[in-house]
Amino acid sequence: MHLSSRLRHRGPAQRVLESGLFLPSFYEAQAGTRFTSARQAVEHYLSQGAGDGLLPHPLIDPSVAHEPERAAALAAALTSTTPVESHRFSTAYDWTGYVAAVPSASSHPGGVVGHYASTERRPDDAVVLRLASGDPVDWAAVREAMAVRARTMPAVLASQLFDVDFYQAQTGAVFGSRRAALWHYLSVGEAAGLAANPLFEPEWLAERSGATAPSLIEDYLRADLATVSPHPHFDPGAYLAQVPDAADHPGGPLGHFLTAATADSTTWPVDAALAPRSWGELRSSLFDAVVTFAAQQQLRTWGSARPWDAQAPHEIATMERPPTVSIVLDLSRATGRTKRRIAQILDDDPALQIVAAASSDDPRIGDLDPRVTLVTTSSTNHSERINAAVRQSSGEYVHVWHPRDTPRPGFYRRSIMTMLEAGTELVYSATTSARSHDALAMGEPYSRDGLIWGEPQAAIRTALVSRSLFDRVGGYDPALPAFADWDFLLRASATVDPVFVPQIGLEADPKPVGVRHSTRAYEHVVRAAHICDWKSDDPREESRVSVLIPVYEDWAMTTRVVTSILATTADEDVEIVLLDNGSRRSVGALIEAMHGDEPRVTHVRVPRNTNFATGSNLAFLASTGRRVVFMNNDTVPAPGWLRPLLDALDDPSVRAAQPLLLFNDGTAQTGGTVFHRGAFPWHFLQGHPIEDVLAAGETRFSAITAATMAARADEIHQLRGFDPVYVNGLEDVDLCLRLSEDFGGDFRVALDSVVLHAESQSAGRFEAVGQNRIVFMDRWLHRLPGSDAGKYESAGLHLAHYRASRQHPRSGLRTGEPVVTRPPRQVLEGPAAGLPSLRWAVKTAAEPGPAGDLAPETVLAGHLASALRRLGQEVVVDRRDSHVRLRSDHLDDVVLAIAGEAPAAPQPGATNLLWILGDPDAVPDDELVARFDLAYAASLLPAEGTDAFDERATTLLADVLDARGVEHHLGG
Repeated sequence: MHLSSRLRHRGPAQRVLESGLFLPSFYEAQAGTRFTSARQAVEHYLSQGAGDGLLPHPLIDPSVAHEPERAAALAAALTSTTPVESHRFSTAYDWTGYVAAVPSASSHPGGVVGHYASTERRPDDAVVLRLASGDPVDWAAVREAMAVRARTMPAVLASQLFDVDFYQAQTGAVFGSRRAALWHYLSVGEAAGLAANPLFEPEWLAERSGATAPSLIEDYLRADLATVSPHPHFDPGAYLAQVPDAADHPGGPLGHFLTAATADSTTWPVDAALAPRSWGELRSSLFDAVVTFAAQQQLRTWGSARPWDAQAPHEIATMERPPTVSIVLDLSRATGRTKRRIAQILDDDPALQIVAAASSDDPRIGDLDPRVTLVTTSSTNHSERINAAVRQSSGEYVHVWHPRDTPRPGFYRRSIMTMLEAGTELVYSATTSARSHDALAMGEPYSRDGLIWGEPQAAIRTALVSRSLFDRVGGYDPALPAFADWDFLLRASATVDPVFVPQIGLEADPKPVGVRHSTRAYEHVVRAAHICDWKSDDPREESRVSVLIPVYEDWAMTTRVVTSILATTADEDVEIVLLDNGSRRSVGALIEAMHGDEPRVTHVRVPRNTNFATGSNLAFLASTGRRVVFMNNDTVPAPGWLRPLLDALDDPSVRAAQPLLLFNDGTAQTGGTVFHRGAFPWHFLQGHPIEDVLAAGETRFSAITAATMAARADEIHQLRGFDPVYVNGLEDVDLCLRLSEDFGGDFRVALDSVVLHAESQSAGRFEAVGQNRIVFMDRWLHRLPGSDAGKYESAGLHLAHYRASRQHPRSGLRTGEPVVTRPPRQVLEGPAAGLPSLRWAVKTAAEPGPAGDLAPETVLAGHLASALRRLGQEVVVDRRDSHVRLRSDHLDDVVLAIAGEAPAAPQPGATNLLWILGDPDAVPDDELVARFDLAYAASLLPAEGTDAFDERATTLLADVLDARGVEHHLGG
């Protein structure tokens, strides 16, 4: 008997069981019920579970739980008398590869998925199911994860920790039941970083508890984690102290609070610096944030591969005179299969016209189908070739065809019929790949925001436009070396409303056509042109300063810098604009939790990472101050940092100003930007002690860094901000050169303004460094400022040469790093007149920054340094983290290490002194002492006065000169 005949003689429940796509234990875990038999479980699924969003098998897409139409279609398919097209409901796996290995799988009652599910899995199984990504499926791990969820589900339901409305807001989905939503959270949402409720922030909890178990919420429900803070606004210990009975709640202190709290209840912050907020206001604020997040996530995935339900084909009507369509292509992008594809297109519809643009010497011309119209051109620019082909075409409609794609039969006729019926000039269809088995397709009904932020390749590849619209929009932009097709579609869709044709129009090559690493940045150029509205120029607040901070994937550094800015600018009219560049959900949630009630902070989010340039521009366009400060989120400003920058802008010749930027170890990150003989710009005195920068006293430069850059808003607006062609590098130097080119003047470094900068902490910071350099040098090589070698002389140093780097593998360019020396010099006056003026590096164990300012060794080092300077010596002081300065410690003649918890090692090439404070027996490492040229053991207190320090400094200098073999008159 044929399979379909056998199935017709089975009841619905039996057909579901025979499909292999119903796993009773899996279903029972979701339903929370033990059934007496597998049949009873199936009957419950068919009568109630499918409608509630429960899934029959772990291989079924979790999204079916919140897609009622797919859930109903799955239930119907499982009870059908024909084999199930189960791959349409299990799109995370490579079923095409599985069928190739097991051809008989397609005839199984449950289709290919049912066949795999029904086959006993063994570790040595020769047939391995793979995910769509290519990774093998670990079926044992799948079952283990299912067991964890089954164990966790009842406890979470009883705890009241799962807020179904809040979870649905994060996913943008509506589930059929609370149980279905919770199962989705445990199987998908938690791993994706979503939160069970507004006060349960997994990332915050993991950081404080160290928990790494498969389910954080399961861990939290254990007694040993219930007292760990799950959110900045909930301190379980403080809550328990006030409400002891909360310890007995199934959800612990948090579960009790969520159950008992009213909208007027206040939160329980873990940090005294964080003000309590009303529970109603905080929940509403966090709810709005996740609604925005979910909507933007949907924009990001617009047009990406998703399950495709075959739809009834559009009826192709017969027309007396069908409109003509010209298919244009750039022959330079043809492949060996292009000729066959052209033949298929023309055989399907002989009325179609194909126009190919090519160079006259292209060898592929002779291989073209004679029905193709050839347009020869000397241009190698893709956009110019396409525009030339369109000009020579005669069709009323145009499709720019990527010759690696294969149009489906009827694609053009259905597209034309839809266009005529809808009265539009632009339509597009879905695409698929040969491997997807048509279970996945790219393309869906139009959303302009989705076209900007999503995956628009399907719309680009299938777009059919009227010739009139093509001409009105201006065709492809030759200035764009890549993404010109996307740019054209965005400009066209701003003119007319496109219409989606519900068909798979073609099998598309998965890679964007014509995009190389060297042109990838133009994705950002195109997007920026459509999201940055530079036309509006609203009046700005005269006294206000807008601090503009792009944020990507880090909330800890961001909240730290915001807190520092607010604390150090209390007397200024300051607004902070945070531009979240499409970070994961927790970043925005924690920023909102900690600063959402601060009126001086504006938090704006966009769906994707637009990099520093466009992110800063978007923050600028959302700001209101007459003066702006561009700032990295990995900075920490010191008290008094802002006013010197604003004072610098009072000078009309100053285009922008930066502070003295220091690394966290206290050494200079940059004291300005310097140029030299066509080399790439470099940070002035990077890696040097702060004393070198202050000694140079240089404040005027041809460029500065945007890690912290104050500027006038009107000038930034006129230049349209940073150029998005730069991907996280050199956009600031480029802006400076454009500012001085258009407005004259130069740039100021305010040495009395200090900002710490961790530098380059954002993810993906160096991905485009080579291409950035190519763009910069192509634009500026012959217009670079003159040499800044003289600035090193101001610091008592000499620019000896540039150390060339290796050739960059992608750009082919080499950079250079300045190498400086310290010329020998003599003391001109005082007790040591005529003796060498040596450079001393005093190294202490004190922490850098304010935390170490009052440490005893810091005070001692300061007094010793002053005494040595009175002897004509040059002194720098290095704290714990800067004992090794790879870029500048070769300048040091003498190292004086003050023994402490982190003793400095002797430095090769220098005279090394060790000072042991107090009892020398307290220093246990005799070998360490032995490695120094001289060692001292003495206590010297500031109260002993200047004379005592001068005497000690004289002794130290005399001993060092003796050790170096230099005659002197200082005595012993």
